[in-house]
Amino acid sequence: MADALDRLGIPYTWHKLVPFVGDLTPPPAIKDPNTVVMFGSYTLWRYPQVNDLKPGVFKIRPFVHEKPWHPFLLNGVDALFLTLREVPEQLPDDGQSWFLRPVEDSKEEPGKVRISSEIIDLANKILALEEHEIPKGSLRHDTELMFTKPVRILKEWRL
Repeated sequence: MADALDRLGIPYTWHKLVPFVGDLTPPPAIKDPNTVVMFGSYTLWRYPQVNDLKPGVFKIRPFVHEKPWHPFLLNGVDALFLTLREVPEQLPDDGQSWFLRPVEDSKEEPGKVRISSEIIDLANKILALEEHEIPKGSLRHDTELMFTKPVRILKEWRL
């Protein structure tokens, strides 16, 4: 993206993001709050919302929905996609282990392996709540979830 902006002569700045908070250091100097586009992680999404910046954050569709990425994904090629609302009816309660994570990289639920009965129980507990009772940043009735067969990982690097 930086290369494209350089070629087009469009100015941009780099900032460190405070994890989970969304503050930027150094704070950006913004001349016009209606001409700001940000690109980055889920935590960054809060900054333009809090500061009323427009158009806001440039989001990439989740990689699991982009076929060219499929050969390179650890999970996602033969995934089952359900909203939390669909889980009790459509996820078989057969004792199978699933790697579960929200499709959006929203951290509403950390990616982890769970047994189908635990997942269904979790879904039922959340669905018993009214939408307005669910804290912001938590799983919601319409959260899209991805279910895949667990993969054994010996080491992990995040870049």
